[in-house]
Amino acid sequence: MRGSAVLKPIQIIDLFSGPGGLGEGFSSCAQPDGSPAYKIAVSIEKERAAHRILRLRAFLRQFSEFPAEYYSWIAGKRDCPE
Repeated sequence: MRGSAVLKPIQIIDLFSGPGGLGEGFSSCAQPDGSPAYKIAVSIEKERAAHRILRLRAFLRQFSEFPAEYYSWIAGKRDCPE
């Protein structure tokens, strides 16, 4: 598309997602203006540990920098942030 038109991100359905590597790849793709090229609409995974990682990664993708609570959690100084 020509000009400054911004395209809506392409919706992704991530089946059998595991811990989310494919989703991370799609999430890192940007349009020329810096807006997301893809948006993960849903990730599906039945294995509990992988599902927990997916939830954490989906949460962290909302930030340009990870929140201080995340670093406190991985340092063992607090419970897992909700």
